[in-house]
Amino acid sequence: MRERDFNICKVEIPMYERYDKAVENNDAEELAWFAQFGSEKWECQMITNARTYEQFLMCGYKEKPVFNEYGWLENGNCMSLKEKTEHVQVFKDGTFNAEIMLLQHPNGKWIGTLCYSLSICGGGSYPSIWEKQYDTRRNALNATLDKLIGYVESSTVQKDRKYLPLIKKMRASTGQLSLFDDF
Repeated sequence: MRERDFNICKVEIPMYERYDKAVENNDAEELAWFAQFGSEKWECQMITNARTYEQFLMCGYKEKPVFNEYGWLENGNCMSLKEKTEHVQVFKDGTFNAEIMLLQHPNGKWIGTLCYSLSICGGGSYPSIWEKQYDTRRNALNATLDKLIGYVESSTVQKDRKYLPLIKKMRASTGQLSLFDDF
């Protein structure tokens, strides 16, 4: 890989190597593919857009690349997926809350993300094409509940820990098979 005057994110190295190989071999077809994602003047943006679009396609989406006014790829961003998201309220008690968002991509795989607020910590994200994918809705829900259990168990505030039995009960109930579950 050729040297650049900026640091490359580790996960983008394979895409940079692919681009460098296309330049080195003067591969017109591959260079045209990269060119649809931006100009070589803004190589970093072009590579990030290309990598994002490949992930978008791997999730089963088929749309052509769409860019915002700044040249960044819009396909697969969190806000476009938000409308298709199923919301599961784990608990809500004043300012303390936890909600899981589940989404099935067109490839049939499920993802789960978490939005939570405890006494001294909180966090969250909307579903995206970058989340770990699971074969079933139940597996995505369980994995996300496991994350929440970890956050609550690591809290040093007793008030937060009162939600643990509720979360664990929900986690245990999702493990039971139902006639209506996906497999």
